[in-house]
Amino acid sequence: MASALTSWKEIAQHLGKGVRTVQRWEREGLPVRRPKDGQKGRVLAFAEEIDGWVRSEFTQNRDDPSDMAGLRIAVSKLLAENESLRRDLDALMGMPVMAEDSSYGSGSLLQRCSRALEESMLARRRCAELMRHTAATRQACAETLDALKNLNALDGLGESMAEES
Repeated sequence: MASALTSWKEIAQHLGKGVRTVQRWEREGLPVRRPKDGQKGRVLAFAEEIDGWVRSEFTQNRDDPSDMAGLRIAVSKLLAENESLRRDLDALMGMPVMAEDSSYGSGSLLQRCSRALEESMLARRRCAELMRHTAATRQACAETLDALKNLNALDGLGESMAEES
């Protein structure tokens, strides 16, 4: 005989979730029945049907090899794009372009992502250093121009004093 669950609380306890979660899952297809008279609070569900829905809903794509292959291809493309962008950035910053590292594409996904993140952080630091250097250069140029203006003003003052005497 099928085990009947007659309230949201029973269904939630059976699934190990909260009442609001299982009510949301009803909108996503959780197999519950309501009486024909339209009373919203009354529900009926069978444990076997709910267990079957959970199995089909949460395990159908997990082992699909085409999904994994697609993800691997996407990661490879992103790593190649990252490498290309890193080289472009190095070239723009006047940094020597690093030799092709044969081990760059090897290792686990976590290791490759970790290396890509480290390289991204290094590139950001290089950009920040370049921006600080540019700001310091601009400040030095502005100070030099001010000094030249002051010298020109002093020269003009010295010439006018020489003419008066």
